[in-house]
Amino acid sequence: MKQGLRIALSIGVSFAILAMLLQMVNAGVPDDQRPGVLNALLNTTSSVLIAYLSLYLIGLMVRAYRYRMLLQMSGEVNVPNLRQMALVTGIRNMVVDMLPARIGELGYVGLLNRGYGVKLQHCVSSMTIAIAFDLLALLVIVLSILAKQLFGTGLQPWAMVALVSALVVSVIAMLGLFVVTPAVSRWMNRRFQDRLNEQSVATKLLDLLEEFSNSLLTVRAAGHTAQVLMLSVVIRVLKYFGFYLLFHAVAGPSFAALAELPAEQVVSALIGGEIGASLPIPTFMSFGTYEAGSALVFKLLGM
Repeated sequence: MKQGLRIALSIGVSFAILAMLLQMVNAGVPDDQRPGVLNALLNTTSSVLIAYLSLYLIGLMVRAYRYRMLLQMSGEVNVPNLRQMALVTGIRNMVVDMLPARIGELGYVGLLNRGYGVKLQHCVSSMTIAIAFDLLALLVIVLSILAKQLFGTGLQPWAMVALVSALVVSVIAMLGLFVVTPAVSRWMNRRFQDRLNEQSVATKLLDLLEEFSNSLLTVRAAGHTAQVLMLSVVIRVLKYFGFYLLFHAVAGPSFAALAELPAEQVVSALIGGEIGASLPIPTFMSFGTYEAGSALVFKLLGM
């Protein structure tokens, strides 16, 4: 009953946000010029849609391969095969979209730990390292957009803001994982280990933190940073290029002005949608928050 109410609430919030967006879009527009959602869906270019789905599947396999690599680098014995890892990754992708603030990432941990016997510390380390390298890959993409602008139309303020934001988040993520976490683990063990009962919950949490820290350090010592970063960049490129194709599949036949936007502006709006979907707002499968995030970026870009 309680779960049903939560789903109903999330659907209600999603519809409310979407209704507000549509109201803003339609305000002051004659009836014959209002964009029709159903017509846009019916006019979607099917060949481009198929290309997007193909890129999604390729990206899924590359992401699964990266997860397997991180688990192997951490010293895990029970590493699922690529087919099993792809299944876990696909479910993880769906659960992440269904729950707000990306708490669906924990579904990845649960599936690996309960389903395939992967140690909890290695589940968490592979997940957090993947997220950190995704942010680093995003920084690489923003740098690419800046390079294109530098040798083209000139640097734009929004791109500089995106660069600073991506740089700050990436540095915080990397330092937090590979410097702060091990340091905090060592300090807490020195300070509290001898004062706690061996069977207490606090002791078990300290042990888990130490095991997690050791897993992170083992991955770092493996020396495959460049390879993991390369895979992360490939994953991001496949993801955003696929989204760009999907955007054109919908916008091309129905919204000519949007279809003519430069690629970097469209990608920036898609990134804004991802940020919006990651906010702790109880929507259903991120409907509403994703669209609001993208719409805000388009608005800031002058659309």
